[in-house]
Amino acid sequence: MNTIAEQFESYRKDVIPVDASETQVKETRLAFYAGAAAIMAILIGLEKQNLSDDQLEPEILSLTLELKVFSDSVKEIEGAQI
Repeated sequence: MNTIAEQFESYRKDVIPVDASETQVKETRLAFYAGAAAIMAILIGLEKQNLSDDQLEPEILSLTLELKVFSDSVKEIEGAQI
């Protein structure tokens, strides 16, 4: 999957309920693309800093941890399977 659209379609298939309303799908797609734009902005910002691999690694690990903490909190609160 090389595009955001392909990633969203996979997410839609695997996560969004089949009976979700058109509005729910539309709003989820908007949020999905907003998330993609946010991560792109973060990565571009890191790239502009010309960091070495050793400096970049903790930044990437921090982002990975943030996503893991969020995912775990959603699973814990809602019993979701992401």
